[in-house]
Amino acid sequence: MITIFLFLSETWLKENNLIVIDGFERISCVFRNKNIGTRNEGGIAVFCKSFLCNGIIAEKELNDGIILLKLDHNFFATDKDIFICFSYVPHERSNYYQLCDIDFHDIIESIVNNYSDKGIVMVCGDLNSRIGELSDFLLSDDLDKYVESVEHVVNPIISDRHSMDKTVNAFGRKLLQMCFNTGLVVANGRLCNDKDGNFTFCTAKGRSVMITTYSCPRANVD
Repeated sequence: MITIFLFLSETWLKENNLIVIDGFERISCVFRNKNIGTRNEGGIAVFCKSFLCNGIIAEKELNDGIILLKLDHNFFATDKDIFICFSYVPHERSNYYQLCDIDFHDIIESIVNNYSDKGIVMVCGDLNSRIGELSDFLLSDDLDKYVESVEHVVNPIISDRHSMDKTVNAFGRKLLQMCFNTGLVVANGRLCNDKDGNFTFCTAKGRSVMITTYSCPRANVD
């Protein structure tokens, strides 16, 4: 497997202290507007292989921790442009989140809704969201049988998702609502070599699965 993208979170970098990675070009790097303590905190960055950089631009950058990339369909020979929303969301109990007065999930949901008509949208990063094995999509409720004004929508068949982490937190429930509202589905525990939903965060104090990848539209995940 060849690594063509590097998505870095918690970089703790300042604008005059950027890292250089051989063979990669920096596409975007954002820094927090404010820190809680004296040290640098937060920050995210995206690097890609040098031969791909002409086909990728940073469509949107938010200093609190969101980058939206655009992959040009002409350069990559795809039917549509591909948009990748990369974000780091501070823990729900962190001092920074309590002070920043920003709803990251709402911002990401707005980006997905605004760009879904322009191309294929994916979300990745660390949203500090734990959803256990709760369903991330709504089954058809056949509401059109009872309400004439409702158009019947047939949902695609989506494979079951598994997770070694059974815990659900508040951010996890916000993430699930975002999936319901946008059609995003979780890739962790569903695709490639992660059929079991392996732990993504491991320390001496415990382990967890922080959902890191989401795909849209739903039909692409099976």
